[in-house]
Amino acid sequence: NYHWICAGIDYNSTPFMRAMDWSTLDDAWPMDNSDPRKYTKASAAMYQNAGESGISVPAVVNDVVFMATTQLALYAFSATDGTLLWNDMVNFGQQTMGFMGGYGYCMGPAIWGNYVVAGALVECRTAGGVLNIYKLGS
Repeated sequence: NYHWICAGIDYNSTPFMRAMDWSTLDDAWPMDNSDPRKYTKASAAMYQNAGESGISVPAVVNDVVFMATTQLALYAFSATDGTLLWNDMVNFGQQTMGFMGGYGYCMGPAIWGNYVVAGALVECRTAGGVLNIYKLGS
């Protein structure tokens, strides 16, 4: 169950995305010593929002990991250590009206050249979906 009313994950301890070393399948980003362990540099975004889950496949380009979530948000992390580079949790338009989770989802991201595209749709809204296009710095 992926909405804030009845969160499906323990967001305080469960990241909405895992970064794993390809050869060992261990966590690739620095972690703290808590129980359970958490990503240290990605904690500015992860572990913050009730019910937030990653429902898309992360996209990686130029050492940046892009992840869309049920928060109707798009995040950009450093592929090296998980540092939050930027996020967008507000530009999915009035159509979303702040709804998330079971009511709406941010799908994507898709990458082409210097552009990242992410779309959102909210159940039972007649205004249609939202498509955001971000231009990456050169």
